[in-house]
Amino acid sequence: MKFYILLVYSLSFSLCVFGQNPYDVKPKSDETKAESPKTADEKFILENFPFIHMADWNAGMRFIVEYDEIGFSSSNLRLNKYKKSESDFSGILQKDYQGKIFTVTKLEEREVSCPRGRCIRTYVIFDCEGKQYEYEFIGGGISELKQAKAFTDIDKLIYINEIDKARELLINKKLYFLSDPLSGHNKFIPVTIINIGTGSSRLNRPVKIIYSIESGKEYSTNIKLSGINSYGLQGDGNFYEKFSFENPRNKYPAILDEIWGFIQEGKVKIGMTVEECKLSWGTPKKINRTINNNSSSEQWVYSLNSYLYFEGGKLKSIQN
Repeated sequence: MKFYILLVYSLSFSLCVFGQNPYDVKPKSDETKAESPKTADEKFILENFPFIHMADWNAGMRFIVEYDEIGFSSSNLRLNKYKKSESDFSGILQKDYQGKIFTVTKLEEREVSCPRGRCIRTYVIFDCEGKQYEYEFIGGGISELKQAKAFTDIDKLIYINEIDKARELLINKKLYFLSDPLSGHNKFIPVTIINIGTGSSRLNRPVKIIYSIESGKEYSTNIKLSGINSYGLQGDGNFYEKFSFENPRNKYPAILDEIWGFIQEGKVKIGMTVEECKLSWGTPKKINRTINNNSSSEQWVYSLNSYLYFEGGKLKSIQN
């Protein structure tokens, strides 16, 4: 009996330590599924701007407090003075620190009082102009922080090391602009990177890129590089969704020049293919499909009054 109890305990301990759950089952196709190939633009980001989770932040990483552009500079930075007393409720305001650089010095675990009595919490310690500040992760120690997604970013702090590297690698480079509905110019055109600075951490697009088109007129767009100080690379706004090192026209040799002109201007015309319309208008918010005995049709929904209708893979009507 003692041996049986010991065996059960040993197996339970092994499951806890190594995280093996016999009820967490997956088909073999998921286990052996190969990673999808990366484009040259995605590889450029992965090789030069790898994501670093907050649990792996190290000494020397620098963050700049972004400038307020929408009138919320009186809000807190979610930072406090280092080891402030529990009775100190004073906050660190963005308006007092915008443009200042906070440099990581270390990660620190501390036992503190909490509703359960005493608990372990993790602190990211920064230096700013000779004074120390900290960010508190309330979910536990560093091991818990490694597994966390929530509370692993600090609002209004932009990772400045990657902006410096982006300047080194991209300024004066000629790229191709892919898409931005607010730009006011054609997409898939050559542009030159003029300057790179801070964007908006609130929108998870912390890097601003200034670029010029052939006429010499300059524009800006906010993008994401590594995703450091965010939840990573999910969502839109990635560099490779806005810029390409390769001329996009080379990927579509079968598209006629006339149709490519429509695509560059964000226009569609009857007879365009599904692929051509997607290049022009982008991915629809919703696709409604109708299947009959011998045919199928699709309604692409872009907004309340913008629809495209396809039959047999060709555009048959437009509502806009």
